[in-house]
Amino acid sequence: MPQIVLQPCSDPQAQANLKKTMLQQISSQTILDQATDMDLSCRSYFERHPAVTIWGVKEKQGRPKVQWERMKKGDLVLFYAAGSFILIGTVDFKFTSPKLADYLWHEDGVSPEFSYKFLYVIKNPIPLYTDSFKSLSGGIASGPLFRKAQVGGEGLRDDGVVMGITVVSDSGAQKLISSSPTLQNYQQSFSGKRQKRIDFTDPKLEEQLEGLISTGLLKAGDVLRISKYRIEQGELRESMIRGREIVSCCICGEEFPATSIVTAHIKKRSRCSPSEMRDTNVVAPMCYLGCDHLFEHGYIVVGSDGIVKINREAKASGLKTRIKAVSGLSCLGINNNNTKYYAWHRKFHSQMIII
Repeated sequence: MPQIVLQPCSDPQAQANLKKTMLQQISSQTILDQATDMDLSCRSYFERHPAVTIWGVKEKQGRPKVQWERMKKGDLVLFYAAGSFILIGTVDFKFTSPKLADYLWHEDGVSPEFSYKFLYVIKNPIPLYTDSFKSLSGGIASGPLFRKAQVGGEGLRDDGVVMGITVVSDSGAQKLISSSPTLQNYQQSFSGKRQKRIDFTDPKLEEQLEGLISTGLLKAGDVLRISKYRIEQGELRESMIRGREIVSCCICGEEFPATSIVTAHIKKRSRCSPSEMRDTNVVAPMCYLGCDHLFEHGYIVVGSDGIVKINREAKASGLKTRIKAVSGLSCLGINNNNTKYYAWHRKFHSQMIII
């Protein structure tokens, strides 16, 4: 049974480091070139792995080092920020190198000997958060998970706050895993010798990953190599955004920063053929401030004349107001290549048409 390592990364610098070495891989050749103080016995690991995701901790009053020493291969790592676990991975290898830590996460005025020199390689990293253009948030709420698992005896706070790196024992780890469908899902997907594509049994997990990738801040091909999750999404977004910092939502016509624009599938991706998945015309820019939600859930459709039409009633007043605001507007970017996808969307939601 694996232990669980709770790794805080709440401050802005830690989150920047996370994006740098956990949400993208570091070439092993770079590691071999920079980690000249690494034990020679460790070099063979990196010679066998072309690129890795990596993290490190400091020796602060002895505690991080003690916790790092307790970690073992196969342990699950949960990265914590702002009350939630935002990324999960598996410990694969540990080593020390002040020079590499200083190279990867340099801090002005800090000697390499006081850097994040206690390093560990993580395989199968899966982001669990959304709203990445604002901050690293979302994921698995730690407080409710701790209370459900009843792991207070492990020295963990009831409110779920993780103050420092903490290794939870086998029994506590089992309680946490048993209390979270996402953790169960992850362990079952990656615990065997034959790793399989992660099965998103927790509906929130797929929504969070979708939101993460659709912002364009991260590319599926760079971040989720192991799970093979929507590799084409980054390419579709690039073709849609075309390097622009300001983009208009095709539904409401308002201008937004590109990070506030979703790469929305006009035809549901789950219903697309392999060729349609790669077709740049299958996506359209829709804003996070409501239009993507209205379109995705069939509250609105785009008519054959290119006009946004009401398709589904809403009970909530705020939703009604938003639907009414876009009804009758001309959808931007309609062309001969994407009309078939808008037609599919109308037909798919036709059972809910009310006008």
